[in-house]
Amino acid sequence: MSDNHASASDLRVIDLERLRTLGGETGLGTSGVAALFAEQMAFQLQDLYAAIQAGSEPAVAAVAHRCLGSSTLAGMERLSALLRALETAPAEALRDADGCTAAVERAFTDAMRELERMADGSDMADVA
Repeated sequence: MSDNHASASDLRVIDLERLRTLGGETGLGTSGVAALFAEQMAFQLQDLYAAIQAGSEPAVAAVAHRCLGSSTLAGMERLSALLRALETAPAEALRDADGCTAAVERAFTDAMRELERMADGSDMADVA
């Protein structure tokens, strides 16, 4: 996970254009998609952390796959990279469960902070 973590940290936290496009396509607007993503991902990540702590490779891969779909669709580049690594190499995550969980939590927290920053400025203008 460490090599994947290094490459993930080189990515943008959020692809704002992808987020805006999704907001327009769904009719929820950018802020609506961001709020829905934050709410749903928080629950999905709890499932992922539980699978990692339980030591279940199939569960880690399956939950990472579900989380990856949501995060990629919403343009969460850094989080998506980490989830992709978990989906394809769950055994590696299980060797350092705490480190893996911390890396994913950090990427999610960074995404939430970036969304808050955008909401406070003009970057979050809805395109619906």
